[in-house]
Amino acid sequence: MIRLIFNEFADEEPDWSPDGLNILFSRRFDRQFSLWTLNLESMEEFRVTPPEIKVSRAHWSPNGKLIVTQHYPD
Repeated sequence: MIRLIFNEFADEEPDWSPDGLNILFSRRFDRQFSLWTLNLESMEEFRVTPPEIKVSRAHWSPNGKLIVTQHYPD
């Protein structure tokens, strides 16, 4: 296993996209989770969910067009 992102956050639960070009992951910061993707070609991160939505355990759909996740209401 190789660490791809170096930061002060807890990045967890990685899931490879079906095309192998992105990794979906949960980022924990200050007891809140948000979803992010990492493009493996550019190494750019993209936040998928806004800060006020608490989610984790996300997975790509088989065609890679959708993301399924658990939502934690307040």
